[in-house]
Amino acid sequence: MKAAVLEGLKKLVVKEVEEPRCENDQVKIKVHKAAICNFSDLEVYEGTSPVMEALGYPHVFGHENSGEIVEVGKNIEGFSIGDRIAFYYKGTGAFAEYNILTPSKLAIAKLDENVSYDEGAILEIAGGGAMRNVYGSGIKLGDNILTMGVGPAGLFAGMCAKLSGAKSWIALDLYDFRLHKALELGATAVFNILKMSQKEIIDAIHEQVGEIDIVFETMGEDRSPDKSGLDFAVNIVKFGGNIRLFTYSGERYKFFPGEVQTKGVNLVGRKPSLERTRKLINLAQKWVAEDRYPIKRLITHHIGLDDIEEALKLIKEKSDKVLKVVVDI
Repeated sequence: MKAAVLEGLKKLVVKEVEEPRCENDQVKIKVHKAAICNFSDLEVYEGTSPVMEALGYPHVFGHENSGEIVEVGKNIEGFSIGDRIAFYYKGTGAFAEYNILTPSKLAIAKLDENVSYDEGAILEIAGGGAMRNVYGSGIKLGDNILTMGVGPAGLFAGMCAKLSGAKSWIALDLYDFRLHKALELGATAVFNILKMSQKEIIDAIHEQVGEIDIVFETMGEDRSPDKSGLDFAVNIVKFGGNIRLFTYSGERYKFFPGEVQTKGVNLVGRKPSLERTRKLINLAQKWVAEDRYPIKRLITHHIGLDDIEEALKLIKEKSDKVLKVVVDI
């Protein structure tokens, strides 16, 4: 089969590899669509990801994809040949014609006929990552929430929060393109942190919606001028509020711990169980099928398997023009 294999640091090779074998407790899927993770795929490609030791070289690159089951192990129940599925989370194997999944270790959603493979490919972050982020944040009906960064993770989190009962969604970012997209997708107000001071933004938020109950740290990489994104989150959240840490970055963030203690802020990093994640990704799939969760509106580019390196370069250098890149397998 054809696959994109990461053989070393920034060495991605598209080549023929042996088709993976389906064991008794596994299913094999024919991959129809995959998607590039703007954050972790770029870090893995550049060798800066904290999970690089576990992944190693070589490996079939990527982790977001969807497909059709073409083989079922003899010990598998609940899945059949022909099922169209998306899943969360397997760290490798996405950018290939076939992928092997172990259902006992994954959260798998069967796709409704109204859900495309494009949408299925990005359900991994939209349904697994974002839903876990929101439901692990302590969100309550009527909360005011803020996403610190509105790349795909922040946009999905904001939409999920609104669907889960948040009263208002404030979005912060460096790029007007992303802020405009947040408004299109339901944000209450948006602010460009390069055009206003922290104080000006906080004052404007308090005037428009009041206190912020939950901040979702969805920066991926802190690109604020003085690397003060997390410190800003602490300043902007209410006394006793929550900051939900979503990023898995290997970089260090700057913030003042004394302010966390003084304000009684909760830095939340807990993850839901696998069983909970299964319920969440299936709920997200249902919302997509019902056209309540318009995740396909984040897809800005379609590419082929041979174009992944160019797409990674585009994601890194043109963040003001790219959201989700779907790979046609």
